[in-house]
Amino acid sequence: MLKVPASSLGAEWVALCSIEARFSAGSFVRAAVDSCYSYPSDHGAATFDIVSDDSGPFEAHATRHDPTLQDFRCTRRIERVLHSPDTPIEQTYLFYIARVPSKPHDIALLVGTSYPGSCKRYTAFRMSQADSRLELLEAVPTTNDGTDDRKQIDEARKTAEMLLADLDRRARVLPEPSHSPFTICSANVEALCERLKDKHAWIIDAFPKRELAVKHLQEDAGLAAYTICLFDKLYGPGGQPEGGFVDIGCGSGLLVHILTQAGYRGFGLDAQRDTHWDLWQSFDGTSADLRQIELNLCSQFTCAAEELPAGAHLIGNHADKLTPWLPLLAAKSHASGFINVPCCPHTLDGSFIAQVHRMPASIPARMLYGYGKQGGMRLKASRSEAYQDYLCDLAWQCGWVSMRVTMPISALRNVALIGLSRTWHDAQLDNVDQVTQKLQ
Repeated sequence: MLKVPASSLGAEWVALCSIEARFSAGSFVRAAVDSCYSYPSDHGAATFDIVSDDSGPFEAHATRHDPTLQDFRCTRRIERVLHSPDTPIEQTYLFYIARVPSKPHDIALLVGTSYPGSCKRYTAFRMSQADSRLELLEAVPTTNDGTDDRKQIDEARKTAEMLLADLDRRARVLPEPSHSPFTICSANVEALCERLKDKHAWIIDAFPKRELAVKHLQEDAGLAAYTICLFDKLYGPGGQPEGGFVDIGCGSGLLVHILTQAGYRGFGLDAQRDTHWDLWQSFDGTSADLRQIELNLCSQFTCAAEELPAGAHLIGNHADKLTPWLPLLAAKSHASGFINVPCCPHTLDGSFIAQVHRMPASIPARMLYGYGKQGGMRLKASRSEAYQDYLCDLAWQCGWVSMRVTMPISALRNVALIGLSRTWHDAQLDNVDQVTQKLQ
Protein backbone atom coordinates (compact mmCIF):
# COMPACT_ATOMS: atom_id res chain seq x y z
CA MET A 1 0.00 0.00 0.00
CA LEU A 2 1.14 3.51 -0.77
CA LYS A 3 1.90 5.72 2.21
CA VAL A 4 1.60 9.49 2.07
CA PRO A 5 3.49 11.27 4.87
CA ALA A 6 1.52 13.92 6.73
CA SER A 7 4.29 15.77 8.49
CA SER A 8 2.15 18.51 10.00
CA LEU A 9 -0.49 16.13 11.35
CA GLY A 10 1.61 14.30 13.88
CA ALA A 11 -0.02 11.03 12.83
CA GLU A 12 0.69 8.24 10.38
CA TRP A 13 -1.44 7.54 7.35
CA VAL A 14 -3.31 4.25 7.47
CA ALA A 15 -4.03 2.64 4.09
CA LEU A 16 -7.68 1.51 4.02
CA CYS A 17 -8.29 0.28 0.47
CA SER A 18 -7.59 0.92 -3.19
CA ILE A 19 -9.48 0.54 -6.47
CA GLU A 20 -8.60 0.59 -10.15
CA ALA A 21 -8.65 4.12 -11.54
CA ARG A 22 -10.79 3.80 -14.66
CA PHE A 23 -10.65 7.51 -15.45
CA SER A 24 -8.23 10.36 -16.04
CA ALA A 25 -6.72 12.66 -13.42
CA GLY A 26 -8.81 15.53 -14.80
CA SER A 27 -12.01 13.52 -14.38
CA PHE A 28 -11.05 12.68 -10.79
CA VAL A 29 -10.51 16.33 -9.87
CA ARG A 30 -13.76 17.43 -11.51
CA ALA A 31 -15.61 14.59 -9.76
CA ALA A 32 -14.22 15.74 -6.40
CA VAL A 33 -15.30 19.33 -7.01
CA ASP A 34 -18.71 18.11 -8.17
CA SER A 35 -19.03 16.03 -5.00
CA CYS A 36 -18.11 19.03 -2.86
CA TYR A 37 -20.64 21.37 -4.45
CA SER A 38 -23.51 19.02 -5.16
CA TYR A 39 -25.99 16.62 -3.63
CA PRO A 40 -26.71 18.20 -0.24
CA SER A 41 -29.83 15.99 -0.27
CA ASP A 42 -27.57 13.04 0.57
CA HIS A 43 -27.54 14.46 4.09
CA GLY A 44 -31.28 14.68 4.64
CA ALA A 45 -32.58 18.12 5.57
CA ALA A 46 -29.09 19.58 6.00
CA THR A 47 -27.78 22.18 3.58
CA PHE A 48 -24.25 23.08 2.49
CA ASP A 49 -22.78 26.56 2.42
CA ILE A 50 -19.61 27.02 0.36
CA VAL A 51 -17.56 29.39 2.52
CA SER A 52 -14.65 29.82 0.10
CA ASP A 53 -13.15 28.36 -3.05
CA ASP A 54 -9.62 29.58 -3.69
CA SER A 55 -6.87 28.60 -6.11
CA GLY A 56 -3.27 28.29 -4.94
CA PRO A 57 -0.46 27.80 -4.58
CA PHE A 58 -0.88 27.93 -0.80
CA GLU A 59 2.66 27.22 0.29
CA ALA A 60 2.86 29.58 3.28
CA HIS A 61 -0.80 29.24 4.18
CA ALA A 62 -0.69 25.46 4.12
CA THR A 63 2.36 25.38 6.36
CA ARG A 64 0.54 27.32 9.09
CA HIS A 65 -2.96 25.86 8.89
CA ASP A 66 -3.28 22.85 6.61
CA PRO A 67 -1.41 19.54 6.44
CA THR A 68 1.60 19.37 4.14
CA LEU A 69 2.11 16.32 1.97
CA GLN A 70 5.62 15.28 1.03
CA ASP A 71 6.35 15.77 -2.69
CA PHE A 72 3.01 17.53 -3.26
CA ARG A 73 1.89 21.15 -3.42
CA CYS A 74 -1.59 22.46 -2.68
CA THR A 75 -3.37 24.10 -5.65
CA ARG A 76 -6.96 24.56 -4.50
CA ARG A 77 -8.80 24.92 -1.20
CA ILE A 78 -12.59 24.68 -0.75
CA GLU A 79 -14.25 25.25 2.61
CA ARG A 80 -17.86 24.36 3.31
CA VAL A 81 -20.19 24.16 6.30
CA LEU A 82 -22.94 21.60 6.68
CA HIS A 83 -25.82 23.19 8.60
CA SER A 84 -27.25 20.04 10.12
CA PRO A 85 -30.26 20.33 12.43
CA ASP A 86 -28.36 18.21 14.96
CA THR A 87 -24.65 18.85 14.56
CA PRO A 88 -22.94 21.43 12.32
CA ILE A 89 -19.99 20.05 10.36
CA GLU A 90 -17.07 21.94 8.86
CA GLN A 91 -15.17 20.46 5.93
CA THR A 92 -12.09 21.47 3.97
CA TYR A 93 -11.24 20.03 0.55
CA LEU A 94 -7.55 20.39 -0.32
CA PHE A 95 -6.28 19.52 -3.80
CA TYR A 96 -2.60 18.67 -4.34
CA ILE A 97 -0.48 17.85 -7.39
CA ALA A 98 2.90 16.17 -7.49
CA ARG A 99 6.00 18.39 -7.39
CA VAL A 100 8.02 15.83 -9.35
CA PRO A 101 7.97 16.65 -13.10
CA SER A 102 8.01 12.95 -13.99
CA LYS A 103 4.73 12.40 -12.12
CA PRO A 104 2.50 15.28 -13.31
CA HIS A 105 -0.65 13.17 -13.13
CA ASP A 106 -0.31 12.12 -9.49
CA ILE A 107 -3.19 13.80 -7.69
CA ALA A 108 -4.04 13.95 -3.98
CA LEU A 109 -7.25 15.06 -2.34
CA LEU A 110 -7.30 15.72 1.38
CA VAL A 111 -10.68 16.05 3.10
CA GLY A 112 -10.67 17.44 6.62
CA THR A 113 -13.80 17.15 8.74
CA SER A 114 -14.42 18.64 12.16
CA TYR A 115 -17.34 18.33 14.55
CA PRO A 116 -18.00 20.66 17.50
CA GLY A 117 -15.60 19.90 20.33
CA SER A 118 -13.40 17.50 18.34
CA CYS A 119 -10.15 17.70 16.42
CA LYS A 120 -10.20 17.85 12.64
CA ARG A 121 -9.92 14.41 11.07
CA TYR A 122 -8.27 14.03 7.66
CA THR A 123 -8.89 11.47 4.95
CA ALA A 124 -6.64 11.32 1.88
CA PHE A 125 -7.21 10.05 -1.63
CA ARG A 126 -4.27 9.62 -3.95
CA MET A 127 -4.53 8.80 -7.62
CA SER A 128 -1.47 7.53 -9.44
CA GLN A 129 -1.57 7.44 -13.23
CA ALA A 130 1.54 5.24 -13.29
CA ASP A 131 -0.18 2.14 -11.89
CA SER A 132 -3.76 3.31 -12.56
CA ARG A 133 -4.80 3.09 -8.91
CA LEU A 134 -6.93 5.31 -6.68
CA GLU A 135 -6.11 4.72 -3.04
CA LEU A 136 -7.92 5.76 0.10
CA LEU A 137 -5.78 6.58 3.11
CA GLU A 138 -6.62 8.02 6.48
CA ALA A 139 -4.75 9.81 9.25
CA VAL A 140 -5.57 8.15 12.57
CA PRO A 141 -7.65 10.69 14.53
CA THR A 142 -7.05 11.31 18.21
CA THR A 143 -9.13 12.89 20.93
CA ASN A 144 -8.11 16.07 22.75
CA ASP A 145 -6.32 14.05 25.43
CA GLY A 146 -4.20 12.25 22.81
CA THR A 147 -5.89 8.85 22.96
CA ASP A 148 -7.45 7.03 20.04
CA ASP A 149 -11.23 7.26 19.77
CA ARG A 150 -12.07 3.90 18.18
CA LYS A 151 -15.73 4.75 17.64
CA GLN A 152 -14.81 7.92 15.74
CA ILE A 153 -12.23 5.99 13.73
CA ASP A 154 -14.82 3.41 12.66
CA GLU A 155 -17.30 6.13 11.72
CA ALA A 156 -14.61 8.02 9.80
CA ARG A 157 -13.67 4.90 7.84
CA LYS A 158 -17.27 4.22 6.85
CA THR A 159 -17.67 7.82 5.69
CA ALA A 160 -14.35 7.71 3.82
CA GLU A 161 -15.27 4.47 2.01
CA MET A 162 -18.61 5.97 0.97
CA LEU A 163 -16.79 9.04 -0.38
CA LEU A 164 -14.35 6.82 -2.27
CA ALA A 165 -17.25 4.98 -3.94
CA ASP A 166 -18.90 8.32 -4.76
CA LEU A 167 -15.75 9.76 -6.32
CA ASP A 168 -15.21 6.60 -8.35
CA ARG A 169 -18.81 6.63 -9.62
CA ARG A 170 -18.75 10.31 -10.54
CA ALA A 171 -15.34 10.19 -12.24
CA ARG A 172 -16.30 7.19 -14.41
CA VAL A 173 -19.33 8.95 -15.92
CA LEU A 174 -17.50 12.22 -16.62
CA PRO A 175 -16.16 12.66 -20.15
CA GLU A 176 -12.86 14.28 -20.95
CA PRO A 177 -12.61 18.09 -20.52
CA SER A 178 -13.19 18.69 -24.25
CA HIS A 179 -16.75 17.45 -23.72
CA SER A 180 -17.40 19.46 -20.56
CA PRO A 181 -20.80 21.14 -20.30
CA PHE A 182 -21.93 24.72 -20.70
CA THR A 183 -20.34 26.42 -17.67
CA ILE A 184 -21.13 29.54 -15.69
CA CYS A 185 -18.50 31.32 -13.58
CA SER A 186 -19.13 30.37 -9.95
CA ALA A 187 -17.60 33.57 -8.60
CA ASN A 188 -19.99 35.71 -10.70
CA VAL A 189 -23.01 33.75 -9.48
CA GLU A 190 -21.97 33.94 -5.84
CA ALA A 191 -21.21 37.68 -5.98
CA LEU A 192 -24.53 38.45 -7.69
CA CYS A 193 -26.40 36.25 -5.21
CA GLU A 194 -25.00 38.27 -2.31
CA ARG A 195 -26.05 41.55 -3.95
CA LEU A 196 -29.56 40.23 -4.56
CA LYS A 197 -29.86 39.06 -0.96
CA ASP A 198 -28.79 42.47 0.31
CA LYS A 199 -31.23 44.23 -2.01
CA HIS A 200 -34.18 42.09 -0.92
CA ALA A 201 -33.26 41.66 2.75
CA TRP A 202 -36.49 43.44 3.78
CA ILE A 203 -38.34 40.25 2.82
CA ILE A 204 -37.06 38.51 5.95
CA ASP A 205 -39.12 40.81 8.15
CA ALA A 206 -42.12 40.81 5.80
CA PHE A 207 -42.66 37.03 5.86
CA PRO A 208 -44.77 35.66 8.72
CA LYS A 209 -42.03 33.13 9.59
CA ARG A 210 -38.49 34.50 9.66
CA GLU A 211 -36.72 31.14 9.25
CA LEU A 212 -38.83 30.33 6.20
CA ALA A 213 -38.07 33.75 4.74
CA VAL A 214 -34.31 33.27 5.13
CA LYS A 215 -34.51 29.89 3.39
CA HIS A 216 -36.64 31.20 0.50
CA LEU A 217 -34.44 34.26 -0.01
CA GLN A 218 -31.23 32.21 0.04
CA GLU A 219 -32.50 29.68 -2.50
CA ASP A 220 -34.42 32.01 -4.83
CA ALA A 221 -31.68 34.67 -4.87
CA GLY A 222 -29.22 31.90 -5.78
CA LEU A 223 -31.37 30.59 -8.63
CA ALA A 224 -32.07 34.14 -9.84
CA ALA A 225 -28.33 34.88 -9.86
CA TYR A 226 -27.60 31.73 -11.84
CA THR A 227 -30.42 32.50 -14.30
CA ILE A 228 -29.17 36.06 -14.86
CA CYS A 229 -25.59 34.84 -15.43
CA LEU A 230 -26.95 32.22 -17.84
CA PHE A 231 -28.89 34.88 -19.77
CA ASP A 232 -25.76 37.07 -19.89
CA LYS A 233 -23.84 34.22 -21.50
CA LEU A 234 -26.60 33.32 -23.94
CA TYR A 235 -27.81 36.79 -24.95
CA GLY A 236 -24.94 39.09 -24.00
CA PRO A 237 -24.63 41.31 -20.89
CA GLY A 238 -28.08 42.45 -19.82
CA GLY A 239 -29.75 40.46 -22.60
CA GLN A 240 -32.78 38.25 -22.18
CA PRO A 241 -34.93 35.78 -24.15
CA GLU A 242 -37.22 37.17 -26.83
CA GLY A 243 -40.28 35.83 -25.00
CA GLY A 244 -38.98 36.65 -21.51
CA PHE A 245 -39.12 34.02 -18.80
CA VAL A 246 -41.97 31.94 -17.40
CA ASP A 247 -41.76 30.40 -13.92
CA ILE A 248 -43.92 27.24 -14.07
CA GLY A 249 -45.38 26.51 -10.62
CA CYS A 250 -44.03 29.75 -9.15
CA GLY A 251 -45.22 29.14 -5.57
CA SER A 252 -44.54 32.21 -3.43
CA GLY A 253 -43.58 34.26 -6.51
CA LEU A 254 -40.32 35.44 -4.93
CA LEU A 255 -38.16 34.27 -7.85
CA VAL A 256 -40.42 36.15 -10.29
CA HIS A 257 -40.21 39.26 -8.10
CA ILE A 258 -36.39 39.17 -7.93
CA LEU A 259 -36.00 38.72 -11.70
CA THR A 260 -38.58 41.42 -12.41
CA GLN A 261 -36.84 43.86 -10.11
CA ALA A 262 -33.58 43.06 -11.92
CA GLY A 263 -35.15 44.25 -15.18
CA TYR A 264 -36.18 40.96 -16.78
CA ARG A 265 -39.53 40.50 -18.52
CA GLY A 266 -41.63 37.50 -17.60
CA PHE A 267 -44.31 36.08 -15.37
CA GLY A 268 -45.07 33.22 -13.04
CA LEU A 269 -48.04 30.91 -13.00
CA ASP A 270 -49.47 28.52 -10.47
CA ALA A 271 -52.71 26.60 -9.96
CA GLN A 272 -53.31 28.34 -6.63
CA ARG A 273 -52.78 31.91 -5.50
CA ASP A 274 -50.12 32.05 -2.79
CA THR A 275 -50.61 34.25 0.27
CA HIS A 276 -47.28 35.98 -0.42
CA TRP A 277 -48.27 37.29 -3.85
CA ASP A 278 -49.62 40.53 -2.37
CA LEU A 279 -46.10 41.39 -1.14
CA TRP A 280 -44.87 41.83 -4.71
CA GLN A 281 -47.68 44.11 -5.92
CA SER A 282 -46.60 47.34 -4.22
CA PHE A 283 -43.75 48.17 -6.61
CA ASP A 284 -44.72 50.93 -9.07
CA GLY A 285 -44.23 49.83 -12.64
CA THR A 286 -42.31 46.66 -11.75
CA SER A 287 -44.84 44.58 -9.84
CA ALA A 288 -44.36 40.86 -10.34
CA ASP A 289 -46.74 39.41 -12.94
CA LEU A 290 -48.24 36.38 -11.20
CA ARG A 291 -51.10 34.46 -12.79
CA GLN A 292 -53.40 31.85 -11.33
CA ILE A 293 -53.70 29.27 -14.11
CA GLU A 294 -54.44 25.60 -13.66
CA LEU A 295 -52.59 23.54 -16.24
CA ASN A 296 -54.51 20.35 -16.94
CA LEU A 297 -51.65 18.77 -18.81
CA CYS A 298 -52.83 15.20 -19.22
CA SER A 299 -56.17 16.07 -20.84
CA GLN A 300 -55.54 19.54 -22.29
CA PHE A 301 -51.82 19.68 -23.01
CA THR A 302 -52.11 21.71 -26.24
CA CYS A 303 -54.27 24.37 -24.54
CA ALA A 304 -51.82 24.59 -21.66
CA ALA A 305 -48.88 25.11 -24.03
CA GLU A 306 -50.76 27.95 -25.73
CA GLU A 307 -50.63 29.89 -22.44
CA LEU A 308 -46.87 30.28 -22.91
CA PRO A 309 -45.30 32.89 -25.22
CA ALA A 310 -43.04 31.71 -28.03
CA GLY A 311 -39.35 32.24 -27.41
CA ALA A 312 -39.71 32.25 -23.62
CA HIS A 313 -37.21 30.60 -21.30
CA LEU A 314 -39.11 28.25 -18.98
CA ILE A 315 -38.13 27.82 -15.33
CA GLY A 316 -39.23 24.91 -13.18
CA ASN A 317 -38.07 25.39 -9.59
CA HIS A 318 -39.27 22.50 -7.43
CA ALA A 319 -42.32 22.29 -9.69
CA ASP A 320 -43.16 18.79 -8.39
CA LYS A 321 -45.77 17.19 -10.69
CA LEU A 322 -45.02 19.77 -13.40
CA THR A 323 -41.28 18.93 -13.45
CA PRO A 324 -41.38 16.17 -16.12
CA TRP A 325 -43.73 18.28 -18.26
CA LEU A 326 -41.26 21.15 -18.63
CA PRO A 327 -39.38 19.82 -21.71
CA LEU A 328 -42.71 18.93 -23.38
CA LEU A 329 -44.08 22.43 -22.76
CA ALA A 330 -40.80 23.94 -23.96
CA ALA A 331 -41.02 21.99 -27.22
CA LYS A 332 -44.71 22.63 -27.87
CA SER A 333 -44.54 26.36 -27.05
CA HIS A 334 -41.37 26.93 -29.14
CA ALA A 335 -39.45 28.02 -26.04
CA SER A 336 -35.86 29.22 -26.28
CA GLY A 337 -34.80 26.84 -23.50
CA PHE A 338 -35.50 25.78 -19.95
CA ILE A 339 -34.03 25.43 -16.46
CA ASN A 340 -35.47 22.52 -14.51
CA VAL A 341 -34.60 22.07 -10.80
CA PRO A 342 -36.14 18.74 -9.78
CA CYS A 343 -37.23 17.98 -6.25
CA CYS A 344 -39.91 15.37 -5.53
CA PRO A 345 -39.68 12.72 -8.28
CA HIS A 346 -42.76 12.52 -10.52
CA THR A 347 -43.35 10.99 -13.92
CA LEU A 348 -45.85 12.31 -16.44
CA ASP A 349 -48.60 10.15 -14.93
CA GLY A 350 -47.51 9.36 -11.40
CA SER A 351 -44.61 8.92 -8.96
CA PHE A 352 -41.11 7.93 -10.01
CA ILE A 353 -40.19 4.91 -7.90
CA ALA A 354 -37.36 3.31 -9.90
CA GLN A 355 -33.84 3.13 -8.47
CA VAL A 356 -32.23 3.05 -11.93
CA HIS A 357 -33.14 4.28 -15.41
CA ARG A 358 -31.72 2.81 -18.59
CA MET A 359 -30.61 5.47 -21.08
CA PRO A 360 -31.49 4.69 -24.71
CA ALA A 361 -28.63 3.88 -27.06
CA SER A 362 -29.88 6.58 -29.45
CA ILE A 363 -28.62 9.37 -27.17
CA PRO A 364 -25.13 10.45 -28.31
CA ALA A 365 -22.52 9.78 -25.65
CA ARG A 366 -21.20 13.36 -25.87
CA MET A 367 -24.60 14.59 -24.60
CA LEU A 368 -24.54 12.45 -21.45
CA TYR A 369 -22.28 14.62 -19.30
CA GLY A 370 -23.30 13.86 -15.72
CA TYR A 371 -25.98 11.33 -16.70
CA GLY A 372 -26.03 7.55 -16.97
CA LYS A 373 -24.08 5.79 -19.67
CA GLN A 374 -25.24 5.35 -23.26
CA GLY A 375 -27.56 2.37 -23.67
CA GLY A 376 -27.20 1.43 -20.02
CA MET A 377 -27.66 2.41 -16.39
CA ARG A 378 -25.54 4.02 -13.71
CA LEU A 379 -23.91 1.73 -11.19
CA LYS A 380 -24.94 2.42 -7.58
CA ALA A 381 -27.11 5.36 -8.61
CA SER A 382 -29.21 7.17 -6.04
CA ARG A 383 -32.91 7.59 -6.66
CA SER A 384 -32.42 11.29 -7.41
CA GLU A 385 -29.74 10.48 -10.00
CA ALA A 386 -31.99 7.88 -11.61
CA TYR A 387 -34.73 10.52 -11.78
CA GLN A 388 -32.35 12.95 -13.46
CA ASP A 389 -31.56 10.26 -16.04
CA TYR A 390 -35.30 9.83 -16.62
CA LEU A 391 -35.72 13.58 -17.18
CA CYS A 392 -32.75 13.63 -19.56
CA ASP A 393 -34.28 10.77 -21.56
CA LEU A 394 -37.67 12.50 -21.61
CA ALA A 395 -36.13 15.77 -22.82
CA TRP A 396 -34.32 13.87 -25.57
CA GLN A 397 -37.61 12.36 -26.74
CA CYS A 398 -39.02 15.90 -26.93
CA GLY A 399 -36.11 17.10 -29.06
CA TRP A 400 -34.00 18.79 -26.40
CA VAL A 401 -30.35 18.28 -25.51
CA SER A 402 -30.27 18.79 -21.75
CA MET A 403 -27.28 19.11 -19.47
CA ARG A 404 -27.02 18.35 -15.80
CA VAL A 405 -25.24 21.15 -13.92
CA THR A 406 -24.50 21.74 -10.27
CA MET A 407 -25.30 25.36 -9.53
CA PRO A 408 -22.87 27.09 -7.12
CA ILE A 409 -25.66 28.13 -4.75
CA SER A 410 -26.58 27.29 -1.16
CA ALA A 411 -29.77 25.32 -1.62
CA LEU A 412 -31.08 21.94 -0.61
CA ARG A 413 -31.57 21.18 -4.31
CA ASN A 414 -28.83 22.73 -6.43
CA VAL A 415 -28.77 20.32 -9.37
CA ALA A 416 -30.45 21.67 -12.50
CA LEU A 417 -31.20 20.23 -15.91
CA ILE A 418 -30.75 22.87 -18.59
CA GLY A 419 -32.14 22.64 -22.11
CA LEU A 420 -30.38 25.01 -24.52
CA SER A 421 -30.51 23.39 -27.95
CA ARG A 422 -32.95 21.41 -30.07
CA THR A 423 -32.22 18.18 -31.93
CA TRP A 424 -34.97 18.33 -34.56
CA HIS A 425 -37.23 20.77 -36.41
CA ASP A 426 -40.65 22.05 -35.40
CA ALA A 427 -42.26 19.80 -38.03
CA GLN A 428 -41.43 16.85 -35.79
CA LEU A 429 -43.54 18.08 -32.88
CA ASP A 430 -45.69 15.00 -33.46
CA ASN A 431 -43.25 13.23 -31.13
CA VAL A 432 -44.51 15.35 -28.24
CA ASP A 433 -48.14 14.75 -29.20
CA GLN A 434 -47.54 11.01 -29.28
CA VAL A 435 -46.12 11.11 -25.74
CA THR A 436 -49.08 13.06 -24.36
CA GLN A 437 -51.72 11.07 -26.24
CA LYS A 438 -50.61 7.92 -24.43
CA LEU A 439 -51.69 9.56 -21.16
CA GLN A 440 -55.19 10.54 -22.25
